[in-house]
Amino acid sequence: MNKIKNIKLDCKFFNLLFATIFSVFFYFTFLSAYLDGLVLYTLFLLWLLTTLFIDYNWLRKYKKIFFLIFFYILIIFIEGAISKSTEIIEVFLKSHIYSFVFMIMGLFYIHNFKKFNFKFFIKVIFFALLISYLATFIGLFKYPTASRDLASGLNPLCPMFKKIGIGGFAFIYQTPYLIILLFFAIHKNMKVSKVLMLVLFVMLLFITIVKSDYTTALIMVAAAILLSLYFIGNKSFKSKLLGMVIVLFILFIFRIQLLEFVLNKILKDQESVIWIRLNELLTSLSEDLGDFNRIALMEKSLAAFFQNPWMGEFGQIPKNVGGHSDLIDIFGKYGLFIGVAYQLIFFLIAKAQYNKLLTEKARKYYLLIQLIFIVGRATNDLLGAQNICGVVFFIAPIVLKHIEESFYNQEWNISW
Repeated sequence: MNKIKNIKLDCKFFNLLFATIFSVFFYFTFLSAYLDGLVLYTLFLLWLLTTLFIDYNWLRKYKKIFFLIFFYILIIFIEGAISKSTEIIEVFLKSHIYSFVFMIMGLFYIHNFKKFNFKFFIKVIFFALLISYLATFIGLFKYPTASRDLASGLNPLCPMFKKIGIGGFAFIYQTPYLIILLFFAIHKNMKVSKVLMLVLFVMLLFITIVKSDYTTALIMVAAAILLSLYFIGNKSFKSKLLGMVIVLFILFIFRIQLLEFVLNKILKDQESVIWIRLNELLTSLSEDLGDFNRIALMEKSLAAFFQNPWMGEFGQIPKNVGGHSDLIDIFGKYGLFIGVAYQLIFFLIAKAQYNKLLTEKARKYYLLIQLIFIVGRATNDLLGAQNICGVVFFIAPIVLKHIEESFYNQEWNISW
Protein backbone atom coordinates (compact mmCIF):
# COMPACT_ATOMS: atom_id res chain seq x y z
CA MET A 1 0.00 0.00 0.00
CA ASN A 2 2.82 2.39 0.89
CA LYS A 3 4.61 1.51 -2.36
CA ILE A 4 1.52 2.42 -4.39
CA LYS A 5 1.20 5.69 -2.47
CA ASN A 6 4.88 6.51 -3.08
CA ILE A 7 4.52 5.73 -6.79
CA LYS A 8 1.56 8.13 -7.01
CA LEU A 9 3.52 10.86 -5.21
CA ASP A 10 6.46 10.39 -7.58
CA CYS A 11 4.12 10.47 -10.57
CA LYS A 12 2.56 13.74 -9.37
CA PHE A 13 6.00 15.31 -8.97
CA PHE A 14 7.25 14.22 -12.39
CA ASN A 15 3.91 14.95 -14.05
CA LEU A 16 3.96 18.60 -13.00
CA LEU A 17 7.70 18.79 -13.71
CA PHE A 18 7.16 17.62 -17.31
CA ALA A 19 4.32 20.14 -17.73
CA THR A 20 6.47 22.96 -16.32
CA ILE A 21 9.44 22.20 -18.59
CA PHE A 22 7.09 21.90 -21.59
CA SER A 23 5.56 25.30 -20.77
CA VAL A 24 8.90 27.06 -20.22
CA PHE A 25 9.89 26.28 -23.82
CA PHE A 26 7.00 28.51 -24.94
CA TYR A 27 6.90 31.22 -22.25
CA PHE A 28 10.62 31.84 -21.78
CA THR A 29 11.48 33.61 -25.04
CA PHE A 30 15.20 32.81 -24.86
CA LEU A 31 14.30 29.15 -25.47
CA SER A 32 12.07 29.81 -28.49
CA ALA A 33 15.09 29.53 -30.79
CA TYR A 34 15.67 26.01 -29.49
CA LEU A 35 12.16 24.57 -29.80
CA ASP A 36 12.60 20.93 -30.74
CA GLY A 37 9.67 18.77 -31.76
CA LEU A 38 11.25 15.54 -30.53
CA VAL A 39 11.88 16.99 -27.06
CA LEU A 40 8.37 18.45 -26.81
CA TYR A 41 6.68 15.25 -27.99
CA THR A 42 8.75 13.21 -25.51
CA LEU A 43 7.80 15.53 -22.65
CA PHE A 44 4.11 15.28 -23.57
CA LEU A 45 4.15 11.49 -23.84
CA LEU A 46 5.89 11.19 -20.46
CA TRP A 47 3.37 13.62 -19.01
CA LEU A 48 0.44 11.66 -20.49
CA LEU A 49 1.83 8.39 -19.14
CA THR A 50 2.12 9.76 -15.60
CA THR A 51 -1.48 11.05 -15.70
CA LEU A 52 -2.70 7.45 -16.00
CA PHE A 53 -1.01 6.55 -12.71
CA ILE A 54 -2.59 9.55 -11.01
CA ASP A 55 -6.12 9.28 -12.41
CA TYR A 56 -6.73 6.64 -15.09
CA ASN A 57 -10.42 7.65 -15.41
CA TRP A 58 -9.81 11.24 -16.48
CA LEU A 59 -9.60 10.37 -20.19
CA ARG A 60 -12.99 8.69 -19.99
CA LYS A 61 -14.46 11.74 -18.23
CA TYR A 62 -13.76 13.94 -21.26
CA LYS A 63 -14.17 11.32 -23.99
CA LYS A 64 -16.36 13.62 -26.15
CA ILE A 65 -13.63 16.25 -26.26
CA PHE A 66 -10.92 13.69 -27.06
CA PHE A 67 -13.09 12.19 -29.79
CA LEU A 68 -13.52 15.62 -31.42
CA ILE A 69 -9.78 16.35 -31.20
CA PHE A 70 -8.96 12.94 -32.68
CA PHE A 71 -11.57 13.51 -35.43
CA TYR A 72 -10.04 16.88 -36.36
CA ILE A 73 -6.49 15.45 -36.42
CA LEU A 74 -7.71 12.56 -38.58
CA ILE A 75 -9.24 15.03 -41.06
CA ILE A 76 -5.88 16.83 -41.34
CA PHE A 77 -4.05 13.59 -42.18
CA ILE A 78 -6.78 12.42 -44.60
CA GLU A 79 -6.63 15.74 -46.44
CA GLY A 80 -2.84 15.51 -46.60
CA ALA A 81 -3.12 12.03 -48.13
CA ILE A 82 -5.83 13.02 -50.63
CA SER A 83 -4.07 16.18 -51.79
CA LYS A 84 -0.66 14.43 -51.73
CA SER A 85 0.68 17.42 -49.82
CA THR A 86 2.74 17.13 -46.65
CA GLU A 87 2.59 20.89 -46.00
CA ILE A 88 -0.70 20.84 -44.09
CA ILE A 89 0.50 17.92 -41.92
CA GLU A 90 3.85 19.58 -41.24
CA VAL A 91 2.16 22.83 -40.15
CA PHE A 92 -0.09 20.89 -37.81
CA LEU A 93 2.72 18.81 -36.28
CA LYS A 94 5.07 21.78 -35.89
CA SER A 95 2.55 24.27 -34.58
CA HIS A 96 -1.15 23.53 -34.07
CA ILE A 97 -0.73 20.29 -32.16
CA TYR A 98 0.92 22.10 -29.23
CA SER A 99 -2.24 24.16 -28.72
CA PHE A 100 -4.17 20.91 -28.29
CA VAL A 101 -1.51 19.67 -25.86
CA PHE A 102 -2.03 22.75 -23.68
CA MET A 103 -5.81 22.23 -23.81
CA ILE A 104 -5.44 18.59 -22.72
CA MET A 105 -3.09 19.56 -19.88
CA GLY A 106 -5.50 22.25 -18.73
CA LEU A 107 -8.37 19.74 -18.64
CA PHE A 108 -6.36 17.26 -16.57
CA TYR A 109 -5.20 19.79 -13.98
CA ILE A 110 -8.54 21.52 -13.49
CA HIS A 111 -10.11 18.06 -13.02
CA ASN A 112 -7.43 16.92 -10.54
CA PHE A 113 -6.61 20.29 -9.03
CA LYS A 114 -6.64 19.24 -5.37
CA LYS A 115 -4.03 16.54 -6.03
CA PHE A 116 -1.32 19.10 -6.87
CA ASN A 117 0.47 22.07 -5.36
CA PHE A 118 0.87 24.64 -8.14
CA LYS A 119 2.88 27.28 -6.25
CA PHE A 120 6.20 26.29 -7.84
CA PHE A 121 4.65 26.05 -11.31
CA ILE A 122 3.09 29.53 -11.01
CA LYS A 123 6.36 31.03 -9.77
CA VAL A 124 8.34 29.52 -12.66
CA ILE A 125 5.87 30.75 -15.30
CA PHE A 126 5.61 34.18 -13.66
CA PHE A 127 9.36 34.80 -13.65
CA ALA A 128 9.80 33.27 -17.12
CA LEU A 129 7.23 35.74 -18.45
CA LEU A 130 8.67 38.66 -16.46
CA ILE A 131 12.18 38.11 -17.86
CA SER A 132 10.79 37.53 -21.37
CA TYR A 133 8.75 40.75 -21.39
CA LEU A 134 11.75 42.72 -20.10
CA ALA A 135 13.93 41.20 -22.84
CA THR A 136 11.30 41.97 -25.49
CA PHE A 137 10.85 45.55 -24.29
CA ILE A 138 14.62 46.20 -24.23
CA GLY A 139 15.15 44.44 -27.57
CA LEU A 140 12.47 46.53 -29.29
CA PHE A 141 14.38 49.72 -28.49
CA LYS A 142 17.23 48.53 -30.68
CA TYR A 143 15.09 46.64 -33.24
CA PRO A 144 11.66 48.42 -33.31
CA THR A 145 10.09 46.07 -35.89
CA ALA A 146 11.55 42.82 -34.50
CA SER A 147 8.26 41.42 -33.09
CA ARG A 148 6.44 42.01 -36.38
CA ASP A 149 9.38 40.61 -38.34
CA LEU A 150 9.21 37.41 -36.27
CA ALA A 151 5.59 36.97 -37.38
CA SER A 152 6.59 36.83 -41.05
CA GLY A 153 10.02 35.26 -40.54
CA LEU A 154 11.32 37.07 -43.63
CA ASN A 155 13.94 39.17 -41.87
CA PRO A 156 17.32 37.34 -41.89
CA LEU A 157 17.87 38.67 -38.36
CA CYS A 158 14.93 36.63 -36.97
CA PRO A 159 17.16 33.86 -35.50
CA MET A 160 19.13 36.54 -33.67
CA PHE A 161 15.92 38.20 -32.41
CA LYS A 162 14.90 34.88 -30.84
CA LYS A 163 18.28 34.34 -29.21
CA ILE A 164 18.16 37.73 -27.47
CA GLY A 165 14.68 36.94 -26.14
CA ILE A 166 12.39 39.11 -28.28
CA GLY A 167 8.86 37.72 -28.45
CA GLY A 168 6.90 37.44 -31.69
CA PHE A 169 3.22 37.29 -32.68
CA ALA A 170 2.02 34.63 -30.22
CA PHE A 171 4.01 36.12 -27.35
CA ILE A 172 2.56 39.61 -27.93
CA TYR A 173 -1.02 38.42 -28.42
CA GLN A 174 -1.02 36.42 -25.16
CA THR A 175 -0.76 39.73 -23.25
CA PRO A 176 -4.50 40.61 -22.90
CA TYR A 177 -5.19 37.29 -21.15
CA LEU A 178 -2.22 37.66 -18.82
CA ILE A 179 -3.36 41.18 -17.88
CA ILE A 180 -6.81 39.86 -16.95
CA LEU A 181 -5.19 37.24 -14.69
CA LEU A 182 -3.01 39.90 -13.07
CA PHE A 183 -6.05 42.09 -12.41
CA PHE A 184 -7.81 39.13 -10.79
CA ALA A 185 -4.83 38.70 -8.47
CA ILE A 186 -4.70 42.45 -7.75
CA HIS A 187 -8.44 42.43 -7.04
CA LYS A 188 -7.93 40.31 -3.94
CA ASN A 189 -6.72 41.43 -0.52
CA MET A 190 -2.99 40.81 -0.86
CA LYS A 191 0.13 42.40 0.59
CA VAL A 192 0.95 45.89 -0.72
CA SER A 193 4.35 44.72 -2.00
CA LYS A 194 2.75 42.00 -4.12
CA VAL A 195 0.06 44.34 -5.43
CA LEU A 196 2.77 46.85 -6.41
CA MET A 197 4.76 44.12 -8.15
CA LEU A 198 1.69 43.00 -10.12
CA VAL A 199 0.79 46.58 -11.08
CA LEU A 200 4.34 47.15 -12.34
CA PHE A 201 4.09 43.91 -14.33
CA VAL A 202 0.83 45.13 -15.92
CA MET A 203 2.57 48.39 -16.87
CA LEU A 204 5.49 46.44 -18.38
CA LEU A 205 3.09 44.34 -20.45
CA PHE A 206 1.25 47.43 -21.67
CA ILE A 207 4.32 49.43 -22.74
CA THR A 208 5.75 46.32 -24.43
CA ILE A 209 2.56 46.02 -26.49
CA VAL A 210 2.77 49.70 -27.47
CA LYS A 211 6.41 49.25 -28.47
CA SER A 212 5.69 46.10 -30.51
CA ASP A 213 3.48 47.91 -33.07
CA TYR A 214 0.77 45.22 -32.97
CA THR A 215 -2.26 47.48 -33.20
CA THR A 216 -5.02 44.88 -32.79
CA ALA A 217 -3.21 43.46 -29.76
CA LEU A 218 -3.04 46.97 -28.28
CA ILE A 219 -6.80 47.41 -28.71
CA MET A 220 -7.42 44.00 -27.11
CA VAL A 221 -5.15 44.93 -24.18
CA ALA A 222 -7.00 48.22 -23.71
CA ALA A 223 -10.31 46.32 -23.69
CA ALA A 224 -8.92 43.79 -21.20
CA ILE A 225 -7.76 46.56 -18.85
CA LEU A 226 -11.04 48.50 -19.03
CA LEU A 227 -13.18 45.41 -18.49
CA SER A 228 -10.97 44.21 -15.63
CA LEU A 229 -11.27 47.64 -13.98
CA TYR A 230 -15.02 47.36 -14.44
CA PHE A 231 -15.03 44.18 -12.33
CA ILE A 232 -12.93 45.80 -9.60
CA GLY A 233 -14.77 49.12 -9.24
CA ASN A 234 -17.86 50.02 -7.24
CA LYS A 235 -21.22 50.89 -8.84
CA SER A 236 -20.37 54.58 -9.34
CA PHE A 237 -17.00 53.75 -10.90
CA LYS A 238 -18.57 51.09 -13.12
CA SER A 239 -21.15 53.50 -14.54
CA LYS A 240 -18.45 56.11 -15.28
CA LEU A 241 -16.19 53.50 -16.87
CA LEU A 242 -19.03 52.10 -18.95
CA GLY A 243 -19.84 55.62 -20.15
CA MET A 244 -16.20 56.15 -21.12
CA VAL A 245 -16.13 52.88 -23.07
CA ILE A 246 -19.32 53.87 -24.93
CA VAL A 247 -17.86 57.30 -25.82
CA LEU A 248 -14.60 55.71 -27.01
CA PHE A 249 -16.58 53.23 -29.10
CA ILE A 250 -18.61 56.03 -30.73
CA LEU A 251 -15.43 57.98 -31.44
CA PHE A 252 -13.88 54.87 -32.95
CA ILE A 253 -16.85 54.14 -35.20
CA PHE A 254 -17.33 57.68 -36.51
CA ARG A 255 -13.63 58.55 -36.66
CA ILE A 256 -14.02 61.95 -34.97
CA GLN A 257 -10.95 64.15 -35.36
CA LEU A 258 -10.65 64.50 -31.58
CA LEU A 259 -9.68 60.81 -31.38
CA GLU A 260 -7.00 61.34 -34.02
CA PHE A 261 -5.73 64.35 -32.06
CA VAL A 262 -5.51 62.39 -28.78
CA LEU A 263 -3.79 59.44 -30.44
CA ASN A 264 -1.40 61.80 -32.18
CA LYS A 265 -0.47 63.41 -28.86
CA ILE A 266 0.06 60.02 -27.23
CA LEU A 267 2.03 58.49 -30.08
CA LYS A 268 3.72 61.81 -31.08
CA ASP A 269 5.14 60.47 -34.34
CA GLN A 270 2.46 60.14 -37.04
CA GLU A 271 4.89 58.17 -39.19
CA SER A 272 5.17 55.37 -36.63
CA VAL A 273 3.92 51.96 -37.73
CA ILE A 274 1.38 51.82 -34.92
CA TRP A 275 -0.11 55.19 -35.97
CA ILE A 276 -0.39 54.09 -39.58
CA ARG A 277 -2.12 50.84 -38.59
CA LEU A 278 -4.44 52.60 -36.14
CA ASN A 279 -5.40 54.95 -38.94
CA GLU A 280 -6.11 51.94 -41.15
CA LEU A 281 -8.36 50.48 -38.45
CA LEU A 282 -10.20 53.78 -38.04
CA THR A 283 -10.93 54.00 -41.79
CA SER A 284 -11.52 50.30 -42.51
CA LEU A 285 -15.28 50.62 -42.02
CA SER A 286 -15.60 53.21 -44.77
CA GLU A 287 -12.70 52.57 -47.14
CA ASP A 288 -11.50 49.58 -49.10
CA LEU A 289 -8.03 48.69 -47.84
CA GLY A 290 -7.60 45.50 -49.85
CA ASP A 291 -5.67 42.78 -48.02
CA PHE A 292 -5.29 45.01 -44.95
CA ASN A 293 -9.05 44.99 -44.43
CA ARG A 294 -9.80 42.12 -42.06
CA ILE A 295 -13.48 42.25 -42.97
CA ALA A 296 -12.55 41.59 -46.60
CA LEU A 297 -10.43 38.61 -45.49
CA MET A 298 -13.38 37.22 -43.51
CA GLU A 299 -15.61 37.65 -46.55
CA LYS A 300 -13.08 35.65 -48.56
CA SER A 301 -13.41 32.72 -46.12
CA LEU A 302 -17.20 33.00 -46.10
CA ALA A 303 -17.23 32.96 -49.91
CA ALA A 304 -15.25 29.71 -49.88
CA PHE A 305 -17.76 28.27 -47.39
CA PHE A 306 -20.89 29.26 -49.35
CA GLN A 307 -19.40 27.88 -52.55
CA ASN A 308 -19.47 24.42 -50.91
CA PRO A 309 -21.14 24.57 -47.47
CA TRP A 310 -20.74 20.84 -46.74
CA MET A 311 -17.08 20.33 -47.63
CA GLY A 312 -15.61 23.83 -48.02
CA GLU A 313 -12.26 23.57 -49.78
CA PHE A 314 -11.42 20.16 -48.31
CA GLY A 315 -8.63 18.56 -50.35
CA GLN A 316 -7.65 21.81 -52.05
CA ILE A 317 -4.08 23.00 -51.46
CA PRO A 318 -3.46 25.92 -51.15
CA LYS A 319 -6.79 27.13 -49.79
CA ASN A 320 -8.44 30.32 -50.94
CA VAL A 321 -9.42 31.61 -47.49
CA GLY A 322 -8.57 34.84 -45.67
CA GLY A 323 -6.21 33.20 -43.20
CA HIS A 324 -6.85 35.92 -40.61
CA SER A 325 -9.82 34.48 -38.71
CA ASP A 326 -9.49 31.10 -37.04
CA LEU A 327 -13.18 31.37 -36.09
CA ILE A 328 -14.38 31.71 -39.70
CA ASP A 329 -11.57 30.21 -41.80
CA ILE A 330 -12.33 26.68 -40.57
CA PHE A 331 -15.74 26.75 -42.31
CA GLY A 332 -14.17 27.88 -45.58
CA LYS A 333 -11.52 25.18 -45.29
CA TYR A 334 -13.65 22.17 -44.27
CA GLY A 335 -17.34 23.07 -44.43
CA LEU A 336 -20.16 23.03 -41.89
CA PHE A 337 -19.81 19.68 -40.10
CA ILE A 338 -16.07 19.80 -39.49
CA GLY A 339 -16.33 23.52 -38.69
CA VAL A 340 -18.95 22.91 -36.00
CA ALA A 341 -16.98 19.97 -34.57
CA TYR A 342 -13.89 22.19 -34.40
CA GLN A 343 -15.76 24.96 -32.56
CA LEU A 344 -17.21 22.41 -30.14
CA ILE A 345 -13.69 21.51 -28.96
CA PHE A 346 -13.16 25.05 -27.65
CA PHE A 347 -16.68 25.30 -26.25
CA LEU A 348 -16.64 21.99 -24.37
CA ILE A 349 -13.20 22.61 -22.85
CA ALA A 350 -14.23 26.11 -21.75
CA LYS A 351 -17.47 24.74 -20.29
CA ALA A 352 -15.66 21.98 -18.37
CA GLN A 353 -13.15 24.43 -16.89
CA TYR A 354 -15.81 27.03 -16.09
CA ASN A 355 -17.82 24.44 -14.14
CA LYS A 356 -14.76 23.59 -12.02
CA LEU A 357 -14.45 27.20 -10.82
CA LEU A 358 -16.57 27.77 -7.72
CA THR A 359 -16.65 31.53 -7.07
CA GLU A 360 -18.59 34.07 -9.09
CA LYS A 361 -15.55 36.35 -9.43
CA ALA A 362 -13.31 33.62 -10.81
CA ARG A 363 -16.01 32.61 -13.28
CA LYS A 364 -16.47 36.22 -14.43
CA TYR A 365 -12.76 36.62 -15.11
CA TYR A 366 -12.66 33.28 -16.92
CA LEU A 367 -15.60 34.34 -19.11
CA LEU A 368 -13.82 37.64 -19.82
CA ILE A 369 -10.74 35.69 -20.95
CA GLN A 370 -12.93 33.55 -23.21
CA LEU A 371 -14.66 36.66 -24.61
CA ILE A 372 -11.34 38.26 -25.55
CA PHE A 373 -10.21 34.89 -26.94
CA ILE A 374 -13.26 34.71 -29.23
CA VAL A 375 -12.51 38.23 -30.49
CA GLY A 376 -8.90 37.16 -31.03
CA ARG A 377 -9.97 34.08 -32.96
CA ALA A 378 -12.25 36.24 -35.12
CA THR A 379 -9.32 38.45 -36.17
CA ASN A 380 -6.35 36.04 -36.19
CA ASP A 381 -5.33 32.39 -36.52
CA LEU A 382 -4.85 31.58 -32.83
CA LEU A 383 -4.62 27.79 -33.07
CA GLY A 384 -1.15 28.25 -34.52
CA ALA A 385 -0.27 30.59 -31.64
CA GLN A 386 0.42 27.99 -28.97
CA ASN A 387 1.24 30.55 -26.28
CA ILE A 388 -2.27 31.97 -26.45
CA CYS A 389 -4.08 28.63 -26.18
CA GLY A 390 -1.67 27.77 -23.38
CA VAL A 391 -2.60 30.88 -21.39
CA VAL A 392 -6.34 30.60 -22.05
CA PHE A 393 -6.83 26.85 -21.46
CA PHE A 394 -3.86 25.90 -19.28
CA ILE A 395 -2.35 28.74 -17.23
CA ALA A 396 -5.56 30.75 -16.70
CA PRO A 397 -7.69 27.99 -15.13
CA ILE A 398 -4.79 26.93 -12.89
CA VAL A 399 -4.14 30.48 -11.65
CA LEU A 400 -7.85 31.27 -11.18
CA LYS A 401 -8.40 28.02 -9.31
CA HIS A 402 -5.24 28.55 -7.21
CA ILE A 403 -6.40 31.98 -6.06
CA GLU A 404 -9.92 30.65 -5.56
CA GLU A 405 -8.68 27.79 -3.35
CA SER A 406 -6.55 30.27 -1.40
CA PHE A 407 -9.73 32.24 -0.69
CA TYR A 408 -11.44 29.24 0.89
CA ASN A 409 -8.39 28.05 2.82
CA GLN A 410 -6.64 31.30 3.78
CA GLU A 411 -9.24 34.05 3.32
CA TRP A 412 -7.44 35.44 0.27
CA ASN A 413 -4.10 35.70 2.07
CA ILE A 414 -2.47 34.28 -1.03
CA SER A 415 0.97 32.74 -0.73
CA TRP A 416 3.00 32.35 -3.86
